[in-house]
Amino acid sequence: MAKLLYLSLPGSVVSDPRLTEVSLMTGKCYAEVLGIWVALVSLFYQHDGLIDLNEESKRRIVAHLAFQGNQDDMDDTLNNMAIAGLLDQHLLHDKSMLASEEVLEDIHDKKEMVERKAKAAQARWSKKDT
Repeated sequence: MAKLLYLSLPGSVVSDPRLTEVSLMTGKCYAEVLGIWVALVSLFYQHDGLIDLNEESKRRIVAHLAFQGNQDDMDDTLNNMAIAGLLDQHLLHDKSMLASEEVLEDIHDKKEMVERKAKAAQARWSKKDT
């Protein structure tokens, strides 16, 4: 059975000025850049915040989902997204990995919250046992 992914994006994503910057740099319309960004963010959440483009399978997934299979367009757009600050430039250029600081922070925060809730539940169950 397929796993459903529910992605909650803050409203600020739609009006992020960095998307406008990427649109101007690439010549793509804003809606297309936003669509690419939403596709990338969903992939970040599926891959714990990091996408290794050295892995051919992941490179093909990114190209297919966000760029209709056009790898040249993908490389150019990803580079512009890094210049605009949406992606980590160092990771992209030095290691061919995609990451967004905001997404990594959100994933980290959510993992911490799950751990806190698990500890609280465990403490409640421990009290009931005594």
